[in-house]
Amino acid sequence: MIRDMEKKVYRPEELSSEVGGSLPPASRPSLLRKHGSRHPPLRGPAPEGIIDAPPPYRVTIADPAGNLTALVEAADEQAVPVAVWTDAERRRIAHRVMRDYPAVEQTGFVIPGIPEAEGETGRLWRLEMAGGEFCGNAARSFGLWVARKQGLCGKVAISITLSGAKDPLTVLADTENGEAEVALPPPRKTAAIRYRGEYLPAVIFDGITHVIIEGIDQNTDKTALAKTFFAVKEAAYNALAGDSADAQSFAAFGALFYDTATAFLRPAVFVSGIESFVFENSCGSGSAAFACHRARHLPDGEHRLALHQPGGTITTRVVKKTGRPAAIFIGGHVAI
Repeated sequence: MIRDMEKKVYRPEELSSEVGGSLPPASRPSLLRKHGSRHPPLRGPAPEGIIDAPPPYRVTIADPAGNLTALVEAADEQAVPVAVWTDAERRRIAHRVMRDYPAVEQTGFVIPGIPEAEGETGRLWRLEMAGGEFCGNAARSFGLWVARKQGLCGKVAISITLSGAKDPLTVLADTENGEAEVALPPPRKTAAIRYRGEYLPAVIFDGITHVIIEGIDQNTDKTALAKTFFAVKEAAYNALAGDSADAQSFAAFGALFYDTATAFLRPAVFVSGIESFVFENSCGSGSAAFACHRARHLPDGEHRLALHQPGGTITTRVVKKTGRPAAIFIGGHVAI
């Protein structure tokens, strides 16, 4: 089903009547399907500055443990490059993609790399997430996609850049088996968030903050979880966002609901830039955050953890040195 959706090209006339705004999270069905022209408009006001003729584009869907990610690129070499698309164009296209493919949980925009030439500096392939957030699953999906795009075979290391990450990321991709592991930077810091008389651990990366909520039954109604999510989000923001660096880490906010009895993780993420809220099938940066939290009292060395989530399993490796995480890896299968 995913391959049927690859490289869908959208032309400006398809977007002429679109209304922007926030997707109602509970309305997304679980199956991948393309809506017809009678799909109702998105709720909410249109984003400011929308133009009548956004550039044509092409969509490829990646599936890293159910956390479906849309990779959006210019339709062809003659089209307007993604790097010069306006924020309004990107917001509009992101809403359109997530409307047309309701199971897609996030959208990233592809800026092609430029190989080094004699006397000239090259540029790594870059993925700009729709809300400017950081996403580990998007990173490893993108690395595998770039490797295949370049015609590489077997196990290869690909360097990319991603929104929300200050430095390049290295993706270890296996193009034949569809596996991809990315090395993530350690969290900037950890904190404890006071919520209803107790303290919840928060793990803060550049581009996203995660709060861990343990002891939650995996069958808890999502409406109840959503209420908890936004209450915790407000508590975390009030506690942390006074610092400008921490405020940047709220480009996206995640809550990790963990059922200790069944060892099951249910992630939920809010992206501020596009005001989207999704109970994700899996979360890469959330998996890294949880693995770091679990490794906090463990000795130096490498510690592995497999995290079972609604869409599949993400494997993690945390390497500790001098009592702190020195490197974090998340990996697993990616279908493209």
